[in-house]
Amino acid sequence: MLETYFDQTVLITLLFSAHILGDFVFQTKNDVERKGDLLVLSKHSFLHAMLAYVFSGIWSLWLIPVVIFITHGLFDLTKDALHHSFKKPLLLFLFDQAAHLIVIIGLVVSISVFGQIPLQSFWFEQLGTMFLTPLIIIIGIIVAVRVGGFIIGMAVQPYLLQINAEKEGNHKPTRGLEDGGKTIGYLERLLICLFILFNFPLGIGFLIAAKSVFRFGEVRNPENRKEAEYIIIGTFISFAYAIVIGYGVRWYVIVLSGM
Repeated sequence: MLETYFDQTVLITLLFSAHILGDFVFQTKNDVERKGDLLVLSKHSFLHAMLAYVFSGIWSLWLIPVVIFITHGLFDLTKDALHHSFKKPLLLFLFDQAAHLIVIIGLVVSISVFGQIPLQSFWFEQLGTMFLTPLIIIIGIIVAVRVGGFIIGMAVQPYLLQINAEKEGNHKPTRGLEDGGKTIGYLERLLICLFILFNFPLGIGFLIAAKSVFRFGEVRNPENRKEAEYIIIGTFISFAYAIVIGYGVRWYVIVLSGM
């Protein structure tokens, strides 16, 4: 049996993986819509607590599921209360996810400070370190695809509201989205910088081709300019997000492999 011990980074990785699965894989649409129901909220928090406990593999450390259960429930209750009055859902979403991550990091650091790390984990005893790389890759894909869907959807929501408001009001089409051109410029320059920094110059060609296709539709039918800008903005945000997550996962795997 392999004698391997936890350090803080690995335990944070496992608890974060449990959080991603609990919030974005095992949470149903019904759970999201009924967060105000105490029973639904308790079930969701309990699921997070058990996932954190199972993923840690440290059966003697009940502090992990207890802290996760309490804090997750409080954060989700607060988010649900602010949901209707908060005008920027993406910002609220990011604050909520950041709060959960801070709790995980704080919990692991606290356990370490009080001398309970290194601890033997059931998973390390059974599998060694071989499970870490595939786990990080799987969680990275979930963050890129599933979580990215929520983030990008909320990011482009203001532009979609502009388009829908114009259609419902039967207004004469305007030249474009409010700040649409400026936003496209910001995203375009960000992507070019990322492509250069990550040594992927071919991506700049794809970027130019994608923008040209969308702009051609706009020139052919100027009335569709808002829709074209909406698609370009969404596409560029999606590109940038996927690049950052992809290279972030790659870097993290390399870091853990060298530990």
